[in-house]
Amino acid sequence: MPLISVIVPIYKVEQYLAPCIESILCQSFHDFELILIDDGSPDRCGEICDAFAERDERIRVIHQENAGVSTARNLGLELARGEYVSFIDPDDLIHPQMFEILYAVLDNTQFPFVHCDFHFMRDSDENKVPEVKSIPLSQVQVLQSEQGFLKMLDGNYGHYIWKGMYRTSYIRDFSFRPGVRWEDVIWSGEVVGNAKQYAYLPIDLYSYRIHNLSLVRTYEWKEQRYYFSAFEEYVNIARRLVPRVATIVEIDVFYSIIVRENILFQHGCLNKPAKKEIRSSARACRVNAIKVLKSQNSIKRKLILLIGVVSFPLACFLRRKMVR
Repeated sequence: MPLISVIVPIYKVEQYLAPCIESILCQSFHDFELILIDDGSPDRCGEICDAFAERDERIRVIHQENAGVSTARNLGLELARGEYVSFIDPDDLIHPQMFEILYAVLDNTQFPFVHCDFHFMRDSDENKVPEVKSIPLSQVQVLQSEQGFLKMLDGNYGHYIWKGMYRTSYIRDFSFRPGVRWEDVIWSGEVVGNAKQYAYLPIDLYSYRIHNLSLVRTYEWKEQRYYFSAFEEYVNIARRLVPRVATIVEIDVFYSIIVRENILFQHGCLNKPAKKEIRSSARACRVNAIKVLKSQNSIKRKLILLIGVVSFPLACFLRRKMVR
C-alpha cells in the first residue's frame, strides 16, 4: 500500500492541469498514489488524466458526473489507501520536496496533521526553479487549536486544506459538505478545532495560482453568498470547540463581513436579498460594544465595529468612505 494518497478534484482546468500533475509526479518522495477525480469536466481534463495514468502506475483516474468539489474530495477520501492524505488543487503547483518534508514531520511526531506555508503565484511565475530545501524538523512549531483558529483568519495562512498533510485515520471523521462553496472554511474549522494541537512548518512548499477563474475573484452573488454562510458556521464551530478565543473570532469575522460587503458593493453585486443575507450573517456573530472595546483592534477598526453594533449598513458605508 502507498504511504500517501494525493487527492486532486478536477473541473475545467485544462490549461493548468498537466503542470499540476507533473509537479506531483516529480516529487522526491515516490511512495504515493495519485487519485485524479474528473468531476464531469466538459473540457479535455478527462483525456489529460487518462494520458498521465498510462504513463505512471501510481495514478488512479475516476470519471464521474459533475457533483462539485466536496463530493469529489469525499470520494477521494473513501478510495484513499495511504496512511496519509494530501489534497492538491488542479491549477496549482507544489514544491518537489513537499511530500518528503511533510511526511518527515508526521513520521517523527504523533500530530494528526501538519500545515506549511504557501505563496500566491501568477502564470508568469510558473517557470521559476524551486529552491532545494533541507528537512527542517527543528523548525516545526506546535500550534494549539485556539492558535490555529485565529491563524486561519489571516489570509496569508487561511483555511486552505491543500497546505498540509493529514493522517487518514484522523480526517476520515470529517467530510466535506456537498453543494456549498468555501467548504474549506467549515472543514478546516472542524479539523483544527478537534485536533487540540497540530504541527506547523513555516516553510513555503505550495504555489497557489491566482487567475481570473479563481473562486476568490468571482464576485457573482450566487458564488459569494457561500462566503457569508461558511464564516457564520466558522463562528459557531469556534464557540463549540475553542470557546476561549470565540470572541476574537466573532469580532474578526464580523469585520471581514463588512469588508466583503464593500467588495461586492464595488462590483455592483448587491441587491436586497443579498443585503438581507449578509446582515443575517453579521447578526450571527453577536458582537457587542463591550467585546469590541476590550479587543486588540486599532482605533479605526474599533470605530467601524462599534457603529456596526448599532447599524451594520452604516458601518459598511463608513468603511467605504474611510478606505477611499
